[in-house]
Amino acid sequence: TGGKVFWAMAADVKLLEDFGIDVNAPLEHKVLSTSEDTARLSMPEVRRYLIGKQCDVKSEQELINYMGSRPEDFPPRDVTDLIWDLAMTEGSSRLLSELVHKIVLWRSSEFAVAQLVEVACALANAGVFEAAAFDELADAILPNLQALPCDDSSGNLASLLWAFTEAGVVHRELFQALAERGAKAMADFQPKVLSDAREPCFWSFHRASAS
Repeated sequence: TGGKVFWAMAADVKLLEDFGIDVNAPLEHKVLSTSEDTARLSMPEVRRYLIGKQCDVKSEQELINYMGSRPEDFPPRDVTDLIWDLAMTEGSSRLLSELVHKIVLWRSSEFAVAQLVEVACALANAGVFEAAAFDELADAILPNLQALPCDDSSGNLASLLWAFTEAGVVHRELFQALAERGAKAMADFQPKVLSDAREPCFWSFHRASAS
């Protein structure tokens, strides 16, 4: 072989099928194909959340329908993580929007307030600036705003403010509550957090559209 070494190992056929790979034609895996319509759902970002579940979804709509009919298979943490994974994936805006409107907002009472903030941040990060989605998220977040920490590794006040600022969505009740909450908790902000939050705070509360 000209000095080249080749090795092989047994493949887990079921696992490959869960990721949309046909062992008889692996190069035709949809992730490697050039068809935009067929590639999206077969991405590992989606498929890994379906492993072990009795389903064979072939389209975004089938995924939404399945998730809606089997909420017990998709706890809020998994849904939030899926949305974040999709937010980092090019061409996922439509599926992100559908997931937020038809899964997250429909089940919003099951989500921790920090998880709802994470969803808002994921949308902003992906450039999905839908005012209706942000408004409904704000309505769901407001009743439990006091439970949000000023800074944390998950959803927090600073990231919530950033998400709405990045999206350019003005929700007056949320902004008023954020201002009051931030003023009361200012003593808890560490200098670095205050520095990180300074620009979005100024932009959100002092631009003309927020006055």
